[in-house]
Amino acid sequence: MKKSLCLLCALLFLCAAKAAGAEGAYAFMTETAGRMAGAVAQCAASAEYLGFFTSSEDVIADAAAYAGHLSGKAQAAYLLRTDPERMLSVLAGETQGLPDLARQNLLRRMPGAMMTQLISQEGAQAVAVSNILQLSDTFAAPEGLEDGDVLILAYGEAAVCCIFSVSGFGSAGCTAMPMAWNDTVRGNLAMMSQLGLFTLEQIPADGQ
Repeated sequence: MKKSLCLLCALLFLCAAKAAGAEGAYAFMTETAGRMAGAVAQCAASAEYLGFFTSSEDVIADAAAYAGHLSGKAQAAYLLRTDPERMLSVLAGETQGLPDLARQNLLRRMPGAMMTQLISQEGAQAVAVSNILQLSDTFAAPEGLEDGDVLILAYGEAAVCCIFSVSGFGSAGCTAMPMAWNDTVRGNLAMMSQLGLFTLEQIPADGQ
């Protein structure tokens, strides 16, 4: 009996997919399985995290339309592409109606590459850096940093990490986020350095 029901469900799904076409089939899947859409959003965000904003905008937009509970990383990527001013408002804690926990989750998971994009936008320097992330104890914070300072470590030519001071949170650690090391990042880092937003330290590729 169970086997027959499974076969019937599969047949109904295939019929629906065939009738609606490929795009309709994807919509059918994601509308009836929010977790699957959430997984798509996470994969899309991870692809952008590793590829420094690859062409996965459509996937993120689809996931945003169907999932309803995006991961923070996917939501941040989607907002940055569609409404950067709102993203800056979220970072500054000015957005009304967004629960504190949701905002913290969104900011905690934001890729480092996205950080350079946000900080390099006009007016972004007014955003309180100390409000950008709820920091963890992933890395030990270097001595001498004050709350709101940003330290970027360049791992050879492979990646860089944004590390934020945690003195304002009474913690001894901070979060590091790898991002692709390319000409776009170099340009953003140069401008950030001129604004005095961070210090840059070259370290060996092995991280030692």
